[in-house]
Amino acid sequence: MKYLEHFYPEVHPEPVVGQEPAADVRRVIKTYYAKANNIDPKDIVTVALMPCSAKKFECNRPEWRQRVKDVDYGLTTREMAQMIKEAGIHLPDMPKGDFDDPFGTATGLA
Repeated sequence: MKYLEHFYPEVHPEPVVGQEPAADVRRVIKTYYAKANNIDPKDIVTVALMPCSAKKFECNRPEWRQRVKDVDYGLTTREMAQMIKEAGIHLPDMPKGDFDDPFGTATGLA
């Protein structure tokens, strides 16, 4: 989106305000989930873990903020891999765990 806005504004003259579906999930976490669990959205930290470094810019776009930021931090998958390596974590050796299901059991229909 940033690329189009800056290099091809004639293709899309208005600022792009849409977000990827992952942003909708983060917004739900800071609204519905926060309210359902009596948590102040300001006390929830969301991190976008994406392969694209543009996410760092996008999470600070003023038009993508509501009352609180939907995305607090952006990390690339490369940065996350480096953090895991520096921490000495070997993922195949990690114990298996249950799926984190913050919204309860899903129907699987969507």
